[in-house]
Amino acid sequence: MLGLLTRRYSISVVAFSMLLTTACTHTSVRAPSGDSCAKVDWWEAGRTEGVAGTPLTKAIQDSGARCVGSTHPLELELFQNGHEAGLVDYCTPSQGLVSGRSGLNYDSACPSYLEGDFKRQFEVGKKIHDLELEQADLSARIEKLGRLLARSSSGTALKAQIEELKTKRASLDVEVILLEQVSVSSSNF
Repeated sequence: MLGLLTRRYSISVVAFSMLLTTACTHTSVRAPSGDSCAKVDWWEAGRTEGVAGTPLTKAIQDSGARCVGSTHPLELELFQNGHEAGLVDYCTPSQGLVSGRSGLNYDSACPSYLEGDFKRQFEVGKKIHDLELEQADLSARIEKLGRLLARSSSGTALKAQIEELKTKRASLDVEVILLEQVSVSSSNF
């Protein structure tokens, strides 16, 4: 059980680190306005939006709006090329798993030639995310019933409920492990 928790913790730390890196990169390009738009590296701005999984039309709309009225508007071709490069980094099976497992939404940003593998892993990650939420809910319910049991004079029914919830939680643990194993083996191609 400790090994499982350590592995889950490691995966969570990696996922959080990737999201934090993406978020930091993503926000650093959103700073310019007015005359500072002259300093924008539009290829890098597009790449950052792509790495974040932002669909092209939304990325263009948001980025172009930042420099409305500037003498240096968005350079569309550079931005689009950067965005495509960013999507190559974002639309990987491993990023699909991380995004789904983090509970993020997928906005159909990936090109069709990358989307299939990304989306399959995204769905696995989303299923793991949902199972982990259910596990957390079961743990909270077990803890609550345990507190009630400690205060109760007749705890037989509560003990049965606790055992039932523990059994269900163990079943979810096995399901998560199996999904992780399938995900790892299918992404090693």
